[in-house]
Amino acid sequence: WIINDWWDVQLNSGGFYNKLRTAHLEQNTSVDFFNFRTNMISNFKLPHNFSAEIVGAYESKMNWGIWQFMPLGSLNMGLQKKLNNDKGTVSLAFNDILYTYTWQLNSSIPEFNITSMFLGDFHVQSVRLSFTRSFGNKKLRGVNIKSGSEELQNRVPKN
Repeated sequence: WIINDWWDVQLNSGGFYNKLRTAHLEQNTSVDFFNFRTNMISNFKLPHNFSAEIVGAYESKMNWGIWQFMPLGSLNMGLQKKLNNDKGTVSLAFNDILYTYTWQLNSSIPEFNITSMFLGDFHVQSVRLSFTRSFGNKKLRGVNIKSGSEELQNRVPKN
């Protein structure tokens, strides 16, 4: 969505419904679940060649075999400044600001007296400052590349 000339938003979402059933146990079981995930990106064009971006992601609880993934999400932000006269770009980024992107998996099989939990902290909460600049020659003329199919089409007689 283009909200106005300085703000646009992109939203990607999806979900699925699964029904898991066993058929080989003395006491068969069935589990129904719905999983939902969404990702939203907001871009802001600010004055004086500044821009900002906010990215949020969320995934609901879901089953993964005998494991149940607990909900997780993240919030990331960035600020960028394009320097005058094409001298480069300075960026400042904050990843997982709320420290919520941790994996927690639970498993419970009462008929076998099994209960387990796994907590995985694989993400990196960070702050990054970077500078980028192109050293290429922007005054070079563009090259027109013809494909082999164009040459072949020129050989075919036209009616």
